[in-house]
Amino acid sequence: MKRTFLKCALGALAAACPLVASYSQQSTPVSPWGVAAGHDTSWGPSSWAAAVAAAGVHTVRGFADYPDTFAVLQNNGFKAKGILMWSPDGQPFGFPVNNLDSWASYVRDIVTRYAGSVDSWEVWNEPPNFTADVSPASYAKIVQVAYNTAKAAVPGVRIGLAAKSVHIKWLAESIDAGAKGYYDYITLHPYEPAGLVRQGWEGEYMAIAPTVRKMLAEKDPARANVGSGRLLPVSSLPAGASPYGALNMSGNVWELADQVSPPGDGAFAHFTEIFKTLKLAPPTREEPWYMIRGQSFGAKEPLDPAGLYDSSTVPERGWANNIGFRCVKDAQ
Repeated sequence: MKRTFLKCALGALAAACPLVASYSQQSTPVSPWGVAAGHDTSWGPSSWAAAVAAAGVHTVRGFADYPDTFAVLQNNGFKAKGILMWSPDGQPFGFPVNNLDSWASYVRDIVTRYAGSVDSWEVWNEPPNFTADVSPASYAKIVQVAYNTAKAAVPGVRIGLAAKSVHIKWLAESIDAGAKGYYDYITLHPYEPAGLVRQGWEGEYMAIAPTVRKMLAEKDPARANVGSGRLLPVSSLPAGASPYGALNMSGNVWELADQVSPPGDGAFAHFTEIFKTLKLAPPTREEPWYMIRGQSFGAKEPLDPAGLYDSSTVPERGWANNIGFRCVKDAQ
C-alpha cells in the first residue's frame, strides 16, 4: 500500500499541508541487520551468500565491482551498500585530492551502473585508514565531490561519511573542514569497543550512537529545525531526510500523536504555567493527555538526541503554535 505522510502546524487546513515524503510499505518485514563483507569475502560471495540469506540477513555492505560477483548477491536476495574508493595509478594510495575530476568520473560511473540496485554509498573504507593522506580537509574535499556528483547522476542516492573504529573526533574535524551538509548518514566500525563488552564495557559501547548524535547536533544542526524560533517550510532542510525520504521527523513542530499518554512531572508543570498565563483552569492529571514527539522550532529548545525516540505529552484542550500533526492518506 502506498502512503503519503504530511506534517503541518495545528490550525492549518489539512488541504494546505505541504507534502513531506512518501514511501511504500514493505509487504514483508525487513531485518535491521546486515553483514559487512571483508576484502577477501567480498570477492567470493558464492561461498557464504546462501547461508547468510537463509539466516534471514539480506543486506550486505561492500562488494567487488564485478557483474558476476554482484549477481550472486542479487540472486540470493541481498540489498547491497557500496563503498566509493579510488586512487590514481602510480601514486601512493589515498584521497585523490589532486585528481578530483577523475574522482568525479569514477563516482559518476559506478553509481550510474548500479542505479536501482545500490542506493547508498559511503565515501572510503574506514578513513583515515588506507590512505597516505590522513587530512580531514582532504577527506572533506572528496566527500563534497562525491556527494554533488552522485546526486546529479542518480537523484535520491545516499552518500555516507565514514571513519575507522569510533573515531568521532576525526569525523567532527572532517565536518568542520567542509563535509558539513554533504552526507546523508554515517558509518563507524566499533570493533574494539564491541570486543570489550564482555569485560563490562557495555555502557561505553551503547554510548557510541548518542555521542555521534550529540556531535552532529553541535557540528551540523541544519538537518532539523530545532531552536530556531520560527516555523520553516517542510522542504527547507532536505539534508535531514530519513532513509525513506521523510522530512521533519525531528524538529519544526512537535508531532501530535493519537495516543493517550499520562503526563510526566515536567510536562504537567509546563502546561500548568501556560494555562495560568492564558487564564485557563489548571490542567489535571485525570483529564486526557496525548503524546507529542520530535521537538520543535521553539527558541529555548536545544537539539536533544533523545528527541528522536523519546516523547512528551500535552493536555487534550491545550494548544501551541509549535505543536503539529501528521496527516496520512492513500496516495494514488
